[in-house]
Amino acid sequence: MSCCICLEGLQCPVSLPCGHIFCRDCLKRVVQAVQPYSTLHACPTCRAHYYIPCPNLSTVPPHLRPYIIPSIRRVYLDLPSKPEQTDASTSHSSDALSTEIARLRAENDALRHNCCMWRKRAEVHSAATLGLLEMSKTAKDQIFQLAQERDQIRNEHRKLEHDYQQQKVILRSIMSNTSPQMCPQSPSASNTEPTASVSSSDPPSCPPSPPNTERSRKRRRTDMENDADCHHPPAKFARSTNSVTETL
Repeated sequence: MSCCICLEGLQCPVSLPCGHIFCRDCLKRVVQAVQPYSTLHACPTCRAHYYIPCPNLSTVPPHLRPYIIPSIRRVYLDLPSKPEQTDASTSHSSDALSTEIARLRAENDALRHNCCMWRKRAEVHSAATLGLLEMSKTAKDQIFQLAQERDQIRNEHRKLEHDYQQQKVILRSIMSNTSPQMCPQSPSASNTEPTASVSSSDPPSCPPSPPNTERSRKRRRTDMENDADCHHPPAKFARSTNSVTETL
């Protein structure tokens, strides 16, 4: 057994009313350390109160003296004697301890090696995780920027579509208001020239014909020559026909 104050083997053990056992010198130092001096103290283990002074037995009647018990009592313990160790048992225990020490050292070395390996893996993993976090942050920034550009393009497209529809409506209204009206002409009127001149104040009933260009004039001249050739054959062809008729 050991003392709860000095944590060593009991030396002159004494007991308190609560039943806890301490060394007499240890308990004496605890009592003397209390300042100011008091007759009421507490057990160092369970904090149960006890009184130090013991009444003078000479003042107590003889028939009551057996019932007076002091607070601190001397205790006598029967401790088992330690068995004697032989040389064989000592050598056996030393061999077992050496084996256990070697096993613990090997286990310690293995644990250190595993710790070093896992530390390196953790560093590599942390570096990879940091790179992935940076890539994720960059990707999120790009996604946010692309989303802003997409919204801007959509707004521009809607604005252009609105402007296009407005221009289309305006163009339709202009075409419906200023479209030329076609006026019919008779065949006789197309061949004859008008005798009456149109006054400058009256608006024209029909749109004026486009002016003749040089190309159209040349085309008309070529068509007229072709028509003349068809109605009047050339002189060489006429002579050949006359000679054929004479021979016949």
